[in-house]
Amino acid sequence: MKKELSPKQILAVRCPTCAAAPGEKCELNNGQPRNNPHLDRRLIAKD
Repeated sequence: MKKELSPKQILAVRCPTCAAAPGEKCELNNGQPRNNPHLDRRLIAKD
């Protein structure tokens, strides 16, 4: 069974895709916030 990470746990790491700092939401190319964090960020947080 996989345990889902909380949004707080995901936001605790830096995003390698958009370089969002820990605690900040991921951004789209136009600078708008994304609804969901990038996949790479979720995978790093899972480790």
